[in-house]
Amino acid sequence: MSAANFNTINAAAVFAVTDNGADCSRLLTTGTRRGWSIPASRTFDNNRCYPGRVMLEKSFYTDRETLAVSIIRRAGYYSGAALDWDIKIDGYSLADDFRGDRDELAAAVVEDLLADLAYYDGWNRGLVAIHRPRLVREMSAAIDRAAREADALCAWSCDVRLCYVGSFSNGEAVYRRSRRRR
Repeated sequence: MSAANFNTINAAAVFAVTDNGADCSRLLTTGTRRGWSIPASRTFDNNRCYPGRVMLEKSFYTDRETLAVSIIRRAGYYSGAALDWDIKIDGYSLADDFRGDRDELAAAVVEDLLADLAYYDGWNRGLVAIHRPRLVREMSAAIDRAAREADALCAWSCDVRLCYVGSFSNGEAVYRRSRRRR
C-alpha cells in the first residue's frame, strides 16, 4: 500500500508549496511582519514519512500557560511540500499526542494545571470543580485563536490550496483545488 503525497495533521487544508523556495520567502516575510519569528537554529520535525522543517515560531500567552506554535514546511511523500503547523503546551504536542484534537489537548493541559493548583496552592476538590469548565473554555479559545492565525498565515503564503478528495485501494490520493480564496 502506498501513501498519499501530502500529510497535514493540523492544517485546515493542504497548503501546497513549490520546491523553488519562492513560497517560503513569502511565508517568512509575511510571518515576520505579523509577529512570528524565524528559529535561531535549523529545527526539524522528524516525522518518519513526512519530514519537515520548522519555518516560523510564535508564542501565544494565556493567564497561566504559554502556547508555542510552529509552522512547518513538510515534504511530500513523492514530490512537493505542504505547510502544516503544531501547537505545544506544557510538554504536550497537538500533532504528536492528540492527532489534532484541540479539545482533548485543552482538557489535558487544564487537568495538569488543576493538579498543580491543588497540590501547590491548596485548592480543594470543590474549587477545582468550579473552575474546571471555565479554564477548559479559556484554553480551547486560546488554542483556536492560535490555530486560526497559523491557518491564515499558511493560506496566505501557499501556492495552491488543495482539498483531499479521497484515495484508492492502492493508497494513491486524489486532491482538488479548493474553491475558497486565500
